[in-house]
Amino acid sequence: MSLVTTKSFLRLVSSDSWEKELIYEDLMYKNTSHQGELFVSPNPTLLIFADISNISESDILKLFYYSDPRIVIDLRDVPRFDIGKLNRRSVFQLFKKHKSKYLDIHGIADDENIDLCHDPSILQKIVRKRLTEDEQKKGPILFLLDKSQRTSGCFDTLRSILPSPSPKNDWDIYTLP
Repeated sequence: MSLVTTKSFLRLVSSDSWEKELIYEDLMYKNTSHQGELFVSPNPTLLIFADISNISESDILKLFYYSDPRIVIDLRDVPRFDIGKLNRRSVFQLFKKHKSKYLDIHGIADDENIDLCHDPSILQKIVRKRLTEDEQKKGPILFLLDKSQRTSGCFDTLRSILPSPSPKNDWDIYTLP
């Protein structure tokens, strides 16, 4: 009787392997004044509104990899990061890797009943207190939202609390999904 050997199909995959599979076309930002452009380098005039309830782990990783947000402002009532294989620890490591400053607005405000889309005054106070004037004017800035906050009125309200990035330019808006 002959001995049959089979090769193992299991192998160790490094945690950085996702970076090689990304496709730039997946992250085109939308601007009403001209056709979308690729994230070639971080766009300092970009505001990103991400509905976390409707995106995948891959979308989050691509978003950070290509946009490299300087500031992450979490507007969700309950900030959860258990999406796919991600968890709170891995997402905060992602923030650290990209040198992103994270603000949990509901945690800072310590008020569960605030509606940031209709009354941005609390958010405006927190942003002015926690971010320097320079940080408020340079993006990319990523807003993490719930499904209920994903409206154009909310985007306009949130954009209005930040000073324009420069006298000649207004913020470019990218929404995900």
